[in-house]
Amino acid sequence: MAQWNQLQQLDTRYLEQLHQLYSDSFPMELRQFLAPWIESQDWAYAANKESHATLVFHNLLGEIDQQYSRFLQESNVLYQHNLRRIKQFLQSRYLEKPMEIARIVARCLWEESRLLQTAATAAQQGGQATHPTAAVVTEKQQMLEQHLQDVRKRVQDLEQKMKVVENLQDDFDFNYKTLKSQGDMQDLNGNNQSVTRQKMQHLGQLLSELAGLLSAMEYVQKMLADEELADWKRRQQIACIGGPPNICLDRLENWITSLAESQLQTRQQIKKLEELQQKVSYKGDPIVQHRPMLEERIVELFRNLMKSAFVVERQPCMPMHPDRPLVIKTGVQFTTKVRLLVKFPELNYQLKIKLCPQPLCSLPQENMAGKGFSFWVWLDNIIDLVKKYILALWNEGYIMGFISKERERAILSTKPPGTFLLRFSESSKEGGITFTWVEKDISGKTQIQSVEPYTKQQLNSMSFAEIIMGYKIMDATNILVSPLVYLYPDIPKEEAFGKYCRSESQEHSEATDSGSAAPYLKTKFICVTPTSFSNTIDLPMSPRTLDSLMQFGNSSEGAEANAGGQGQDSLTFDMELTPECASSPM
Repeated sequence: MAQWNQLQQLDTRYLEQLHQLYSDSFPMELRQFLAPWIESQDWAYAANKESHATLVFHNLLGEIDQQYSRFLQESNVLYQHNLRRIKQFLQSRYLEKPMEIARIVARCLWEESRLLQTAATAAQQGGQATHPTAAVVTEKQQMLEQHLQDVRKRVQDLEQKMKVVENLQDDFDFNYKTLKSQGDMQDLNGNNQSVTRQKMQHLGQLLSELAGLLSAMEYVQKMLADEELADWKRRQQIACIGGPPNICLDRLENWITSLAESQLQTRQQIKKLEELQQKVSYKGDPIVQHRPMLEERIVELFRNLMKSAFVVERQPCMPMHPDRPLVIKTGVQFTTKVRLLVKFPELNYQLKIKLCPQPLCSLPQENMAGKGFSFWVWLDNIIDLVKKYILALWNEGYIMGFISKERERAILSTKPPGTFLLRFSESSKEGGITFTWVEKDISGKTQIQSVEPYTKQQLNSMSFAEIIMGYKIMDATNILVSPLVYLYPDIPKEEAFGKYCRSESQEHSEATDSGSAAPYLKTKFICVTPTSFSNTIDLPMSPRTLDSLMQFGNSSEGAEANAGGQGQDSLTFDMELTPECASSPM
């Protein structure tokens, strides 16, 4: 039996090792198409003698032409295309270097025979296969495993050096607090400088090794994604058109998992650097300069690794002929299998969910404290309010929603005037939403004000975004002022809600597009809250103060008239009317 036929009868674990032998330099398709002729040639002799290598190479091109003619008679367009492409590749790469292709084929044939011997030895020992590391492994794979082992070792070394830096940080904190409590500033400065120099030396070395480790990870990741994964996908394509099956991904999964674990450990080490920076920082701290760049690199590496590790393990195939690929057409269902080549044991569990439907009668029916309705009735109306009227604002995250009045006052008390937030009203059974803002009174004291909740009935007439954009309060001088400036924490009102309101230019364009001028003047609804005069009573010469002074002056003049001729001094006032007072009604 030909060697190639024997290889195709091996177990899957040996076939996976066979697939690792072939790449674009010598395609497996060519090995399959010309198996008898390839095995009949003396490739080892051709690899050492250029004249014989040239002869064998031209004979190889002739065999490709003959095979192409057979496919042409069979009308096999796909195989014709593949053979034409392979011939063009061989001519462009090995026409001037025939000994190189001879060495590649000779090595592949030798590895194949060695693989057959390994499988035969395992069968003689009772079917117990040797360990995968003792089987055939290409030189490129050995190099890859060495790089992965080096990465793991460097990660462990960095873990130990990180502990040294943490100990230096703890010593620094202890000495600083101890000497500061004793008031010995001279020893404090000298000790700090010594520890700081030592810490900077270790940190510089640590950051340099971290950068080198990331470069090594990037190199290994490129080998996995651009070479090993690409080779596997190529072998999968060959399997889809009649080549030997290739479904084993265990070795690739082990490699990618090992690299992913190392990257996650490195990510944790960079996080520890951030914690050290938060404890204490100083001028020229190398953590401040280099940590953001290192963190960005490791996150990008891990993200790209996860994208590469998500593969289609089983391609769509014909239902009645699993060995044939499926031509996907519109309206045709198909099945496939995907796989993530990263396996973390701590995440290897299944989430089990058991639905337990609860009837409405089983829910607590008692009313909320101080309210005439239950919590579930209130919550159901709030959900209905969100779905029908404010869903877009809710999805944007602009509505804080479920927050108590006490918590509301606590977070707004430290904010500048004009800051407001949106929350659901607890007093409205039908579901209501309100906004609360910060303002300053005349004395500069912070006040928290809330507007009466808006219900579904009001939101039917006007959108909540337009209510917020147009809301005003009327001060004592009948001037309309908008108290809402920044949505908590510091989002400008126009940026948050402007896109949900119709601009005046849009309304004007709609009016002009109708074909005739609007017969009526446009009107605009705004929500206005009149303020009480309690905030303005202490203003100098406010209208109320002016009325009081005038009344007091009139009573004093009457007292002077009644005491006329008695020689008592009269009470007079010197008053100056400001424009605000002059315009106010007396």
